[in-house]
Amino acid sequence: MKLATLKSGTRDGRLVVVSRDLTRMRSAAPVAATLQQVLDGWAAAAPALQALYDDLNAGRGSSEPFDAAGCAAPLPRAYQWLDASAYLNHVELVRRARGADMPASFYTDPLMYQGGSDDFLGAHDVTDDVPALTQATVDRAIERPGTHAIMARIVDEMLAIGRAMGIVLDIDGPRRLAMARALGAFKTSMLQDLEAGRPLEIDALLSAPLELAQALDVPAPTTAMVNELLRLRVGQ
Repeated sequence: MKLATLKSGTRDGRLVVVSRDLTRMRSAAPVAATLQQVLDGWAAAAPALQALYDDLNAGRGSSEPFDAAGCAAPLPRAYQWLDASAYLNHVELVRRARGADMPASFYTDPLMYQGGSDDFLGAHDVTDDVPALTQATVDRAIERPGTHAIMARIVDEMLAIGRAMGIVLDIDGPRRLAMARALGAFKTSMLQDLEAGRPLEIDALLSAPLELAQALDVPAPTTAMVNELLRLRVGQ
């Protein structure tokens, strides 16, 4: 199956189905207006698009000439992207300035930076992990000295990962927790998911930062510990 996005004067373009020989096309509008819509609902959209593609190649139904010059990028704007533009000499210089050694894997595995805007956190989505693990509201988790220390260390580890990526925020763990405590007795989204039997956001909130920490050689032992405990908690 071949798909393309045509320039249409809109930010996301217009999705079309393209014939196998790249000479004819047909609007995908009966199924989806944009490729992003297809990706968001792939299970339902794929069979319908495949049927349009099969009909187009068999000469069934109307079609029009396809001109690749009229195409935009497949996804004119995307929620996430990967950037492989980190050159070895640049990475070596940066790590040398920090007094860090160059991991051997960097010479064989591409170093990728991931950017995304598809999972912004809401006001209550702060340090979700410990409240989900303890099934406590945020105020109780923050007021208890032991769990407060764990949550503060996680925030500080996340901030350290950000600094290694060039993102510096004027805040620290205790100050961030004080902001969360001021919101009162609320349940984080992860705790609400746990109580409702829904999948937890462990990959997005813990595993992804841990992957960055490993790539950037930033210690994050508390985050790693809570990640393992949460996975055990939900049977992963």
